[in-house]
Amino acid sequence: VLLQAGKNKKEIAQLLNRHPSTISREIKRNSKPNQAYQAHDVVTLARKRRKNSGNGKPIESSVWRQVEKYLMLYYSPEQIAARLKKVSV
Repeated sequence: VLLQAGKNKKEIAQLLNRHPSTISREIKRNSKPNQAYQAHDVVTLARKRRKNSGNGKPIESSVWRQVEKYLMLYYSPEQIAARLKKVSV
């Protein structure tokens, strides 16, 4: 709305009490190619990015139990990953 009203990124940042780079990233991240920024599309795009994030591989409960066991023994995440890789989990 503010972009369509002719406000530049710096003015928008001042109005929203944000850094201009934050506004710039937001516009870049949520603009469709060859189209202007549409605020009402932002929620849909954010949900799509969140759904597609991560590696998508479910972790079996037996593996989680092993991770919890090693955490209780004060192993670091790196040590746990190496142990699990060694036993081909």
